[in-house]
This record gives sequence, structure tokens and C-alpha cells, in this order.
Amino acid sequence: MIKNNRAIINRLFIHQKPVRKKHELLSYIIRCVTGVAICYLFYLQFPQYPLTWSIVSVALATSIDHDNTLAFNRMKANFLGGLVGLVLYFIPVPNLLLICIGVAVTILLGSLLKLETALRSALAALVIVFVNEEHSNNWQIALQRVGCVLVGCFIALGITLCSNLYKSTNRRKTKRLSRSLVSRKHSTVRK
Repeated sequence: MIKNNRAIINRLFIHQKPVRKKHELLSYIIRCVTGVAICYLFYLQFPQYPLTWSIVSVALATSIDHDNTLAFNRMKANFLGGLVGLVLYFIPVPNLLLICIGVAVTILLGSLLKLETALRSALAALVIVFVNEEHSNNWQIALQRVGCVLVGCFIALGITLCSNLYKSTNRRKTKRLSRSLVSRKHSTVRK
């Protein structure tokens, strides 16, 4: 009976991700807050551009994992979603239909480009291009939004790469320090 319950519990929870360590969560918070703060400073510095979308983009593109591949994929996906949105923007059909077509095209292209893990970012970028477009039919606004989404992506990518560089440098220093401590310990034991 107990073995059956454990098997059921294992089957139900087998796909759960491991619990994050506190330092990983803190690192993620620091990276997100840094990215949002940088984008907000750009927003204050250049109020004529819709840089609020870069804040959304940096929050979506920053990953909790220290994974450069995922960071690059999210940037590519954001570019894909923005580009699809920009191309579809010029088709004279109702906005809802354009968004639906855009979602389908973005998912198909994202799958072809093997960006499945980053499709949410692509879809967010697509929707950002179309939000409130029925009130302003200016293609320059759509282009500015794509640019602002990409600004957020580049900031998130830069923060991720710097964070990973810092993390790998610290790891190497820690390994060197532990090796030197171990070698000192062995040399004092021999004496």
C-alpha cells in the first residue's frame, strides 16, 4: 500500500523542477531589478519613445537560470515576434485577426527556428506591437515598439552575460583557493 502511494506521488510530481536555492533566487531578483532600473532610466531620458515596452521586455527576457543559450534564444524570439508584428501591421484587416494570424505565424516560425523554449517572449513582442494600434494607425509607432522591445532584450542579454561571466570567474577563483588550501593541508601533514 505504501509503495503504491509513493509510486503515485512520484508520477504526479516527477516533472517538478527542483527547488531553487536562495542565492539563485537572489541573483535572479538582482538581475531583473537591474534590468528594469536601466530600462526605466532610458524611459526617463527619452520620454518621446515608448520605452515602457523595454521594461516589459527585459522582465520577460531575463531568465532565472544562468543559461546563455536561453538568453540568446529569448532575444531571437523577441526579434521574431516584433518582426512578424511589424510585417503584419501593414495588412489591412481587423486588429484581432492580425493578432491571431501573428500568433500562429510566430509559433510556426519559432518552431522552425527551434525557439520553442522562448516562444512566450516572441508572443509578448508580437502583442506589444499591436496593442492600441486601432487608436493610432502610424507604422512608426509599431517600429518604435519593436525597437524598444529589442532594447529590453539587449539589456537582459547583457546583464545575463555579465552575470554569467562574474559567476564563472568566482567559480575559478574558488577552485584555485580550495586547491591551494588542500595542497597546504597536505604539505603540513607531511611535515
